[in-house]
Amino acid sequence: MRSPLSSSDAAGSARASVAASASASASDSVVPAAATTAEPTIPSTPSGDDLLIVGPGVLGSYLGLLWKTRHPRANVVGQTNTTTSHDKLKSLGIAPRTSEEAAGSSAKYPRVLFAAPPSGSADFVAEIEKAISLWDRDAPGACFVYTGSAAVYDVDDGSHCNEDSPLVQKGKSERTDKLLAAEDAVLGAGGCVLRLAGLYHAQRGAHTFFLRMGTVDRWGGYTVNLLHYEDAARLAEAVLSGAGLTGSGDGGGAPSRCSPSPSPPSSWRSRAFLGTDGAPITFQDMCDAAVASGSYKTSTPVKFTAEEGASTSRGKLMSNAATREALGGQWQPKYSSFEAFVASGAVDVYGTDARLGGGVGAAHAG
Repeated sequence: MRSPLSSSDAAGSARASVAASASASASDSVVPAAATTAEPTIPSTPSGDDLLIVGPGVLGSYLGLLWKTRHPRANVVGQTNTTTSHDKLKSLGIAPRTSEEAAGSSAKYPRVLFAAPPSGSADFVAEIEKAISLWDRDAPGACFVYTGSAAVYDVDDGSHCNEDSPLVQKGKSERTDKLLAAEDAVLGAGGCVLRLAGLYHAQRGAHTFFLRMGTVDRWGGYTVNLLHYEDAARLAEAVLSGAGLTGSGDGGGAPSRCSPSPSPPSSWRSRAFLGTDGAPITFQDMCDAAVASGSYKTSTPVKFTAEEGASTSRGKLMSNAATREALGGQWQPKYSSFEAFVASGAVDVYGTDARLGGGVGAAHAG
């Protein structure tokens, strides 16, 4: 059922050049404008560019703000399990509702982002299926996006990994079984999957965890792949918007057997995309870069105490040229690498926009 994008690219070097600028183009460097003072509303009959975000945490809340900036007339609804973040969502121009409130509504949305973590529910696939039931798949430009994890790729020996790499066989681990079952539900309904590398921003991610620990019982040479939360949200926005498509109505490629019906013009269907900045980095180098930047309180290097052995996991070297090509070059990471990000001061929208501070959400491991 999984339908990854085809790719002929070879993965780049494990050490991406820090010389690559962490700055975005002029249009991407602009912080989204403040939300309108009008109270955000939940439409009785969603249409046009209206968007439903299930699980508007760190990634989803910024995506909602970004979507409102680019589609000022659109209604954006954020669906949560509790009311804890509702005031924050309103400040972003996102109309909040609880899952309980959603259960009593028959309204379907042309665009849906499912960004809730597996840890938030006892039956993750059932929650995804509920979200799919709220999707108006026959609306013009309709698109459903699920933010999954690059952990589903069966590469852990330090070799190259891209959209075509093999997936973990079912039954190998409970965690990946849950992720793969979620993917099957989404792709089978005509939705899209974003397999995301490890997400981070200045104050959230593996680097902050290790900096707090100081001494870590892991091998420092393990290679991780990263993507800034802003870039993950921008990638989701590109897919939801049908970036790279020409309105041929075929979802940008041959119709997938997973799609139950022909897709509307300019919308992606039953596709798996890979989200990574394309600059793999080891645990040790990641922490050394953070400390050397002077952007964090500690000046003491993190010590990784485990030794490399014959059976030691080594990670993977990810690249996503096929994803970038499919989206017509309309997406590339604003932050070219973790090293470049921290070297430039580790400044991002999560630290400069008070409305986004203190959000909740789960990072994706990859």
